[in-house]
Amino acid sequence: MALGADLVAISNSALQSIGCIAARMCNSNQCPAGIATQRPELRAKLDVDKGAKQLENFMRGSTHLMAVLARACGHDALRKFNVDDLTTWKRDMADLTGVAYGGVDDPRRRIRQLERQLAEAQAQLAAVAALAGGGGGVAGTGT
Repeated sequence: MALGADLVAISNSALQSIGCIAARMCNSNQCPAGIATQRPELRAKLDVDKGAKQLENFMRGSTHLMAVLARACGHDALRKFNVDDLTTWKRDMADLTGVAYGGVDDPRRRIRQLERQLAEAQAQLAAVAALAGGGGGVAGTGT
């Protein structure tokens, strides 16, 4: 939601709320919980009324907890979540996504990052100087 998603990925949790045991056999027609099968003897294991009630409870509870998180972020509605509400403790995810990093930085990592940025800036300055005739002045200004 905070990244602009219209839906939240909850399918696995929703399936587990109705009785899925995560046997990872969904494509085999052998689902031991009776959810992902067409075999009558396995389908009989699934209590549809009980599963429906459990799914309703799961969805209501999930929605309630999302609303609590929205309020904790200062919002009065779920749709007001945005990228500024996110934090990750994984440095590589922060670097890839631009989501704020909430972990503890290794100072050596920061030094290496700054050294790379400095080297890039120096390379850009050298390229500009080369284009300007190498004299260090600004091309076409006589300075």
